[in-house]
Amino acid sequence: MDGDHPRFIAAILKYRPVTGEKIFYVAMTDIAGLDRSADVRFGGMVVGRVSKIAPNPKNRAQMLVTA
Repeated sequence: MDGDHPRFIAAILKYRPVTGEKIFYVAMTDIAGLDRSADVRFGGMVVGRVSKIAPNPKNRAQMLVTA
């Protein structure tokens, strides 16, 4: 870990541009330590923040993370 910030690796499931913004949805099975407003990094650079964490209605073993 980098200081107090856990690292997450996930595949992007869906991408939907909205008025110049990019929204990414990621399905994860372990979100321990992940909070709303946590940094989203791509290539080591901060590119956004987590906006929502909710159960995946299609697979209850996963959580959907929206950023």
